[in-house]
Amino acid sequence: MKKVFLLILCSAISHAAGVDWSGTYRFEMISVNHPSLENSPSDNKNYGLHFLTLRPRILASDGINIM
Repeated sequence: MKKVFLLILCSAISHAAGVDWSGTYRFEMISVNHPSLENSPSDNKNYGLHFLTLRPRILASDGINIM
């Protein structure tokens, strides 16, 4: 009896009716002039930062929104 219950519990199949992705992407550029204490005029540092934020929304087959 325990094996049959475990088999039924593990064999449950779930279906998603739809998956929607939304989010934001941001890029920032930072320039630092003369980052060292030396007097070199052409010494500059440039950095680029990428930010990606995703917000998924899953619509289950029974109509429940999963966010």
